[in-house]
Amino acid sequence: LHWQTWQTEPAVRELRLAISLNPNYATAHQWLGRRLMTEGRVDEAEVMMRRATELDPLSHRIWDNYAIPLMTQGRYEEALVVIDRALALQPDSIQAGIWKTLALGSLGRHAEAVALLRKLPWAGSTYEEYAAEVFTRAGLPAEAEKAYALIPAGASATTRAGALARMGRPQEALAAMD
Repeated sequence: LHWQTWQTEPAVRELRLAISLNPNYATAHQWLGRRLMTEGRVDEAEVMMRRATELDPLSHRIWDNYAIPLMTQGRYEEALVVIDRALALQPDSIQAGIWKTLALGSLGRHAEAVALLRKLPWAGSTYEEYAAEVFTRAGLPAEAEKAYALIPAGASATTRAGALARMGRPQEALAAMD
């Protein structure tokens, strides 16, 4: 509840309490890492995510979440290794596939990123904003616009603004947040 209502300190406090009560609870480490990421505490988030993978090495979701702080730090090659681990555990994971397209694109491997993206069922999956980014980076603005147009009407302003920012349109992103 705290996470969903952006009550950062109570969320962090409760997750730390969960970890103190059960230090081997991988999901608490994972979600504490995610919460710390939203606060820009990337180094701490990476530590939590790494620990979560140690505690539950068979969770594809924990592995693909671990890729987030790595990509945030520009460590795309490492992120690809982690994402491939997630995909080995769950080959049809849309989230891991999307993260892989982002990492590939960030490495300038746009053809690979787009080829993978075209194989993923991302439309209607809440990953449209990331698809728009991959297409934008690959120099495919028409496809980026199509991805943006697929964002559901009920999506949050944050999602729409995020997509516009990812498409290199910061002024429109700011206006969307208004």
